[in-house]
Amino acid sequence: MVVVDNYADTLLASRPGVKRHPVGAEGQLPSDTLLAEHGLSLLLKARSEEREASILLDAGYSPIAAPRNLERLGEDIHEISALVISHGHEVHVGAALPLLERMVEPTLVIHPAAFEGPRFWQADDGTLYRVPELLSRERLADREVRIVESETPTCVGGLFLVTGGIPRQTGFERALPGSVKSVNGDLVPDEVIDDQAVVVDVAGRGLVVVSGCAHAGIVNTVRCAQALTDSRPIYAVLGGFHLSGEPFRGAIEPTIDALRAERPARVVPMHCTGVEATARFREAFGEVCGISAVGTRFIFPF
Repeated sequence: MVVVDNYADTLLASRPGVKRHPVGAEGQLPSDTLLAEHGLSLLLKARSEEREASILLDAGYSPIAAPRNLERLGEDIHEISALVISHGHEVHVGAALPLLERMVEPTLVIHPAAFEGPRFWQADDGTLYRVPELLSRERLADREVRIVESETPTCVGGLFLVTGGIPRQTGFERALPGSVKSVNGDLVPDEVIDDQAVVVDVAGRGLVVVSGCAHAGIVNTVRCAQALTDSRPIYAVLGGFHLSGEPFRGAIEPTIDALRAERPARVVPMHCTGVEATARFREAFGEVCGISAVGTRFIFPF
């Protein structure tokens, strides 16, 4: 379920495998609304014959949107077993602390490099903008949070695979221009090596791959998921594909070609994919390309 994304639209219609948030209830339109922001937070639920589990991938930008939207969507934060952070950028960790405080046995799954910094974004004119450290070991120190730091794959809830660091293999996927970090007082390129994704194996169908921003590249992310699961087929790819803006324009078509070769049943670009790339995905994949909006539930299999 999409808890936080850049876009909200109460007029989108449901379809097989896609359930939109109801327009109203009992003949009454709501007097309040779900919040959209430049961030991402996804509630992932899975079940097997032996168990079921719910985790949250990322926590949006503000401390407000994710907790508020979960409540309005009728989801109980107490039932979420873990918060998985795709990477340490501010638009993915904003509500992490408020959410962890409301979880019964809070568990945070994170790549250790997500705590490294400080991080900056350097504008074309050379101006440095410091990335706010909304989640740090210091802020977590006095909280009863179980922290799972791992560079390698981690199983969460018995049903979700967190990839850990993703190998960079393609020639067309690149790091975020202007992203730098301080190492021993020197500014060096920030390759966002903490970037990771969540993978779920849907029985009889294949892998559902869910990314945060795919700074490693969404094609690299998909190939990493396959490498970790004995080359299982790809059933669906969802999340931020980070194809927004001029520096990534040249990667749009190679990305579409590579994902189309996997023949997924559903592709859902979100968050940082960008308007231009999302339009091209819709054109290339047709109805296979789902439209994300806050409050939407994507159901697998469908």
